[in-house]
Amino acid sequence: MDVVSMLRTVTKCLTDTTRNVVLHQLAVKSHKKARIISCEDLKRCQQGAKLRIPELLDALEENHTPSLRYRFYGYFAAFTASIYGYRPAVLSNLRVSEVEEAAEAHKPGDEGFVISIREHKTNKWFGAAQIFLENDEFHWLVRWLQLRAASRPPNQLVFFTAGRGPCKNFLHHLQVAWVEMGLKGSPNFTDLRTRCVCSSQEQPACRAAEDGGHIYVPQHGHS
Repeated sequence: MDVVSMLRTVTKCLTDTTRNVVLHQLAVKSHKKARIISCEDLKRCQQGAKLRIPELLDALEENHTPSLRYRFYGYFAAFTASIYGYRPAVLSNLRVSEVEEAAEAHKPGDEGFVISIREHKTNKWFGAAQIFLENDEFHWLVRWLQLRAASRPPNQLVFFTAGRGPCKNFLHHLQVAWVEMGLKGSPNFTDLRTRCVCSSQEQPACRAAEDGGHIYVPQHGHS
């Protein structure tokens, strides 16, 4: 094979390789784009969850079944994740004492409650993860803790399961709630986190102003 033929062969191989790389990059980009959540969907999620959570608590007070309990978990996870983008471990590690501490720290006239969750993936570097709940939203947890106490779970986790350990199925519960609310796609916590980080850079907070939404921007290094 002469030099010219060799160069042609090498050039063709390089061209084919470059084409394959570009096609792969386009496929990855298309996949990521398909998972992008709009700020409007985050707002619809928050609005839908605010309507559904009290209804689920009413139903749980009538008949406390695991199915209803996990649906409540899913809607609460969707609500908080659509605002803060935290990983599921933040909720799965939330303890009753941390909710009680938030209640004790609340002062008359405060617009809401700040819950500090000490145990999560990045607490060594960023400290406690914080969730701000308005008064009516915090009341969801008050009602839930009353229901929880009647079940006498074997641990101090707010979101208990049939076993002794934390809830490990928050993703499934969230996605069920997401679909029930008629929202697009089936996002995971990373998708919501990515959207929340982008939103906090674009505007102070991606929360529906028509809901009387507060401006409470999380430290996105958390969890």
